[in-house]
Amino acid sequence: MDAIGVFRSRWALRHMLTAVLLTTSSGAFADAPPPPPPPPGSASLPSDFVLPQAVYNPPPRYPTGSADAQEAGTVVVALKVDAEGSITGVTLDRSSGFPKLDAAAKEAAASWRFTPALDGGKPVRSMVRVPVTFVAE
Repeated sequence: MDAIGVFRSRWALRHMLTAVLLTTSSGAFADAPPPPPPPPGSASLPSDFVLPQAVYNPPPRYPTGSADAQEAGTVVVALKVDAEGSITGVTLDRSSGFPKLDAAAKEAAASWRFTPALDGGKPVRSMVRVPVTFVAE
């Protein structure tokens, strides 16, 4: 398998395992794995809240020259997901330290699609934080 194939395989696995959600409908924050119980008096997700799920998320292209330069790292993008599952905004939440990798992650994320978050069975807007890991090999 070539370097791009290895990158795509590792990226897809890490992407699926580490997506993080920040909802805008209730103002609460939750991780993909079950979070610890919230401290008394803090906000939590309602029991009938369903997190958005990625339905189309091709990996970003590895920028020209970045792999040769051994540029690698994790970019965290924050995505605004509307009530139809479309991406309405992409911002850089955490940089990889390499502008080309950051830009490639933001560009790819702009085309992704999700099922919308559901609150009481009703589609709602949400914000998803997604780490994108680039591995130079």
